[in-house]
Amino acid sequence: MPATLSVSGKKLKCENIVKFMLTNGICGDVTENVTVVDDAVERGCRVVVASANAKGQVKKIWNHVSEESNLTCAHVTEGEITSGCVLDFIRASKCPGKQ
Repeated sequence: MPATLSVSGKKLKCENIVKFMLTNGICGDVTENVTVVDDAVERGCRVVVASANAKGQVKKIWNHVSEESNLTCAHVTEGEITSGCVLDFIRASKCPGKQ
């Protein structure tokens, strides 16, 4: 089942995510986006992972992107079943908003 990881941050570069996915054999789609949140503009990337092992691949992408771009959280959606913080999706919750 495909999963969508939505990330945003000042150091984030969608091209780097594409290169990482290509290097690691992860199939999917990366789209740049602009979001308005609390009267602020956030530039980000929407990463759709098309794989039977989407959860494992999202974890791999998240670990790379969060370290490279100094991110602390993101949003993930898997089909119509899971929608929420990426940190709740890949392991027990460590989302800043839940503590």
